[in-house]
Amino acid sequence: CLPRTWRTEGKAILVVESSERHYRLFGTTLQAWRDMIKSQLSTVTKRPIIFRSKSDDKKTRDSLYQHLLDSNYYCVISDASAAAIEAVWAGVPIITLNRHFSVPVARTKLQDIDDLYRGPIGDWLCALTYSQFTRQEMFDGTAWQIIEKYHV
Repeated sequence: CLPRTWRTEGKAILVVESSERHYRLFGTTLQAWRDMIKSQLSTVTKRPIIFRSKSDDKKTRDSLYQHLLDSNYYCVISDASAAAIEAVWAGVPIITLNRHFSVPVARTKLQDIDDLYRGPIGDWLCALTYSQFTRQEMFDGTAWQIIEKYHV
């Protein structure tokens, strides 16, 4: 199964929220983060902004990936979330606002909203698969070589 190609027709921006606990780790709150996103985006775009809250109940949470496939978003904005990886897989460009595995195929500032990454993702996907190392790869240096190449 290959990822979809980058889409270009989307209109609204989907902002995927993390849990309140996530924001406390960074010394803020979910509401303060929302307000910051709204404030900064209002200075760089007129696109509609849709916030998607994170449900704590994994059993009733709908699939973000399926939601992205069924929708037409211009981009997804997240703060170091697995949602960024799902968005790339669904063909939706991303802005990741914190250190995260998606940074090589993302923009990292809201000011880049009109210059989204739409380049190749094959090497990045390979790097993701190599983020799950065997014991042997950890001891023989393979893991460190891959981490140095893609994550340092």
